[in-house]
Amino acid sequence: MENNGCSTIPSPVTFTQATANDLNAAVWQGAAVATVVLLVDPVFFGKSLPTDEIRAAFGGDPELAVVGVESMASEFSVPLPADVKAFLPIVSPPAALAFRRAAPLGEFPDCSDPIRGWLLRAAENGLRQQRLVMPAEGKSWEVDSRLPMLRPAEPGREWHWLRDGIERLDLRALLRTRSEDDATAFRAGLLQMNDFLDASHEQSQSIEGAGRNRAGDYWHAVMHRREPDDSNAKYWFRRVGSHPIFAELARRADSLLSGFPEVSREWRGRLLPGARWDPSAFVDLCQACPKSETDDLSRFARRVQWVEMQLLLEQTRKDAGGDES
Repeated sequence: MENNGCSTIPSPVTFTQATANDLNAAVWQGAAVATVVLLVDPVFFGKSLPTDEIRAAFGGDPELAVVGVESMASEFSVPLPADVKAFLPIVSPPAALAFRRAAPLGEFPDCSDPIRGWLLRAAENGLRQQRLVMPAEGKSWEVDSRLPMLRPAEPGREWHWLRDGIERLDLRALLRTRSEDDATAFRAGLLQMNDFLDASHEQSQSIEGAGRNRAGDYWHAVMHRREPDDSNAKYWFRRVGSHPIFAELARRADSLLSGFPEVSREWRGRLLPGARWDPSAFVDLCQACPKSETDDLSRFARRVQWVEMQLLLEQTRKDAGGDES
């Protein structure tokens, strides 16, 4: 590629506040002839834009359509494919987006979150995406404020476009599906992570006891924990039994506890008996959190829940595709 557009950067737009009109104006007015357009958040955690890495990504993959640059505390981050992340809540807003002018992405849609709507459409159409993750030291509180709630309210009508997009998603193309039951569990997971509890419940309930690692039952348990219906959640966790993500979840929870000494003193032995993860104890911990979810116990619980969700979604993806790793 003779010119991949990285030298032309439009005026910064703050993604968390920008409308579709703002974003489209930045694209068309800021870099009308660029092969690649960059939209840069002016608050980039004090780091410079990784221009060389973006150039290398596009230069190394002629089919790559979108590169997202995000800042994420490593303790919250679980590696997931970029086309899967397009369907997840934006816990850490992208600091920059770079894309090929020739890629058939169209304009940013006029919806409640034009960035997510645009990335979701790219994933729906099979366009290749990549994420560059940069550590965000010292900014955990900003991430905390965006993590999914322990007891969420059902999203309003302004988010139905997202629910509908997840429900019509062609999972055969996205996952190269070999297990239909696990593909259904994957859809239940995407819906659950976006707080569509009823829709997620419908999917997981339809595959009771099925799947390589009973992922549908696990997502079913998570739904009841968040509902909250603690006895039902524990019932479904008992149905799941041991699960492949428990070892890594225990390690991550143990690491997160180091930042919450009071929570650690009260809960470490219950959550991690014998250094093993106890999902029923985590149900109890979530029940103990106040409704405001602003105290340290809730902050810890929401961090653990987000790690759990990412780990479970990735394991569900692997199960659906018959991945042995």
